[in-house]
Amino acid sequence: DISDRKQAEEALRKAHDELEIRVQERTAELSRINESLQAEISDRKLAEEALRMSQHFIQQITDTTPTLLYIYDLHQDCNVYANRQTETFLGYTQPEIQAKGSQFLADVLHPDDLQRLAEYTARLIVAKDGEVIEKEYRMKSAKGEWHWFQAREVVFTRNSQGEPEQLLGTSVDITELKQAEELCLALEKEKELSQLQRRFFSMVSHEFRTPISSILVSAQSLEQSYERWSKSKITKNLQRIQSCARHTINLLEDIFTITKAETGKLEVSTRLLDLGKFCHSLVEDVQLIFGNICKISFVSQCNCQKTYLDEKLLRSILENLLTNAIKYSPPGSNINFSLSCARGQAIFQIRDEGIGIPPEDLPHLFEPFRRGKNVENIPGTGLGITVVKKCLDVQKGIILLDSKLGVGTTVTVIIPHR
Repeated sequence: DISDRKQAEEALRKAHDELEIRVQERTAELSRINESLQAEISDRKLAEEALRMSQHFIQQITDTTPTLLYIYDLHQDCNVYANRQTETFLGYTQPEIQAKGSQFLADVLHPDDLQRLAEYTARLIVAKDGEVIEKEYRMKSAKGEWHWFQAREVVFTRNSQGEPEQLLGTSVDITELKQAEELCLALEKEKELSQLQRRFFSMVSHEFRTPISSILVSAQSLEQSYERWSKSKITKNLQRIQSCARHTINLLEDIFTITKAETGKLEVSTRLLDLGKFCHSLVEDVQLIFGNICKISFVSQCNCQKTYLDEKLLRSILENLLTNAIKYSPPGSNINFSLSCARGQAIFQIRDEGIGIPPEDLPHLFEPFRRGKNVENIPGTGLGITVVKKCLDVQKGIILLDSKLGVGTTVTVIIPHR
């Protein structure tokens, strides 16, 4: 019995020792696990803190940047994120924007820009990753003021089919820049107007003074020498007076025509015309005024029936073109004038052998008082071709020019008729 007891005690002692070892091992293992968990928790807290700091940093950047920053969802048709600058620039709070949803853009975007939105969105749908699409648009603030913005947008996310879902965009308020541009344009227009006025007064003082002075001299000569002069000399002076008076009247007519056209008061009054006879008569009148300086050869294709056109406007057009052809052609040269009709249009063509028009002057050809660089020594007002253009515009007509320096100019005028 004593032996059995000792064996039992020994077995119990061994079991106790083994249990104590196992407890120590488990305790050590638990301690290691606890230390590992503590380290993991510490690392996670550090990561969470780093993430929070990073998010705070990004939020601070987006809220303090001087530009609008937003994420636009193409399917929801609204911004799903916008920084505080939206409220700063436009006065709308985030809750207000979110509450309006897709209606927000329709309410604040300028109607003209809203119409172009579909075209702009179509460009973004096919845009590649990283491709920046720019646009300018206007938005109405909470105070009812229009602001100009310049936006730069890229595709932010795509769906499983690779189609754009969201856009990331930045937008800068360029209202002051636009206002400065408008001011520059206004100043430029004012400068052009000032130059135009100077050219006008210079032209008027010269072009009116010359014929009026001639009229005055001829009238004084007639008054002083009427009884001594022969009938032919008296007639010559009277013709000079008439010619100068006619020149002055034509100049006034040109000015009135341009003024009426600029104010929308130039009207078309058609009557039945025999274009062939009209052109023949016009050539005789112009030839009578200028004499035999240049010979005008008129040819009609005889396919023009009597037609309805404005006689006064047509005379103004053709007379100015024929006058220019004579003025800018060397004495003794030929001027070819032709008439044809086709598909409800009257076609007039005048071809000269004159000095031609410099290519750099062509873009400004129809501006009033503007004259070519190569005509400084030739008298003129710079109004004739402007009058031609105004008279054509009101009749929905067109003018075509083909000019070569030192060779000549061909002018084609096409006027619809009935």
